[in-house]
Order: sequence, then structure tokens, then C-alpha cells
Amino acid sequence: RQAGTIFDLCQVQDLEDPVQLVRLERSNQSQRWRYELCPDGVQALQAYAERKIAVVSVCGPSNTGKSYLLNLLLGRVEQSLSKFKVGTGRSGTDGTDGIWLWTHLDPDDENAPIMAYLDCAGFADGTSDGQLVTLCALLSSVMILNTKGQLSDSVFKSLKPLSRLAEHLQERGQDVSR
Repeated sequence: RQAGTIFDLCQVQDLEDPVQLVRLERSNQSQRWRYELCPDGVQALQAYAERKIAVVSVCGPSNTGKSYLLNLLLGRVEQSLSKFKVGTGRSGTDGTDGIWLWTHLDPDDENAPIMAYLDCAGFADGTSDGQLVTLCALLSSVMILNTKGQLSDSVFKSLKPLSRLAEHLQERGQDVSR
């Protein structure tokens, strides 16, 4: 390896713990949800500069094991390492609020893309859920919809904005190809 490459690898490391990428706050005036990029999440992504990135996000209803699934995918459970928080979400203090980020580098392949894992807050009240799922879908290479049991009306309601976006993109794509 060249000296410049070694220096670059020293600068870019796996995150020791997940960092919040997007925070949700309810606006006092309009009662609408406001999305805010978190400095720690932005800084973590900026550290990778021009490297390719592959993003996996997990979305779904509250309390269906999204964070636990990501912890398993990352091998954090078996190794008793720090993990994505597992808990009650927006209404409690231990769960996922907004979107959390964890990155992983392949130490054996400096040309491999950075793997970014996004843990999305669970569908709770339906007001911001569709927008949050759509944001995850737009950011992701792969999006996993994690549910328990049968798909409910609330899941479909949360996926509706994503469906509308897909229809819009399909229509625009057909317009461009004409």
C-alpha cells in the first residue's frame, strides 16, 4: 500500500457507536414535524469524502425488532459490543428517535464501499412515519421493511407517501424517455 492510502485509512474508521443522523422535532407553531441533520452524523459521513457508500436501512412499526435486527446483521450481539439502542422509541428515552447511523469498513479491501446502516424510528402515530420511510428509501441502496405478524392498515398508511413518490418518479421517467 502507498503511504497516502495508509494515511487515508487511518483517518477513516468504523464508528465505535451509532450516531444520530436525523432528528425529528415537532414545530411549536404549526405542529408539523421538522427534520434536522445532526452534526455528528454529518461529520461521520463527511469523513469518508469521495468513497462509495452502500446504505442499508431498516424501517417498520414500533417495537418490531428493527434495532435488534441491525445489531445481529452487524455481529454486535454475539460479540457483546455496543449496539443500536433497543427500546420504546419516540415516547420513551431508550428507543430510536429519528434516524441513527452506523458505518462499517472492510479492513481487507480499501476499494470496497463503506457500509452505512440506518436505524429508523418505528411507525408510531402516523404523522411523520410516511415521510421518514420515504427519506430512508431515498437514502438507501437496500431498505428492509421489518414487521411482526400480518401487515396492518397503519403500515400501508405509512408506506403511502413512498408509493406516491415511486409513481411520480415512474411518470417523470416516462416523460423523459419520450
